[in-house]
Amino acid sequence: MRRSTTSRWAIIDGLWKLNVKTPFQVLKEYAKYDLEGIAGRIKCPVLICDSEKEMFFQGQSQVLFDHLECPKELMLFTVLEGAEEHCQQGARLLAHQRIFDWLDECF
Repeated sequence: MRRSTTSRWAIIDGLWKLNVKTPFQVLKEYAKYDLEGIAGRIKCPVLICDSEKEMFFQGQSQVLFDHLECPKELMLFTVLEGAEEHCQQGARLLAHQRIFDWLDECF
């Protein structure tokens, strides 16, 4: 955490969100979050956003997508769009436009 602002942010954010006291507890709590055996029960349309340079959860969007049996779309944000980072940082307007377009089509 001393050398990585990203790690420091992730742990501090986890302490707050999970209401725990130590970094170890953060990791232990996060390990409980799993859609194994649950994703297939989702019935509503699902949009999953992924980024080419996802720094926290590389590959997890595809794993979830593969487990879903409902109407689904995997929306990839790319370097060429300037939206390749986690949560499409740097291209929020583009991300919002594409997400709202999906919502318009879906609903």
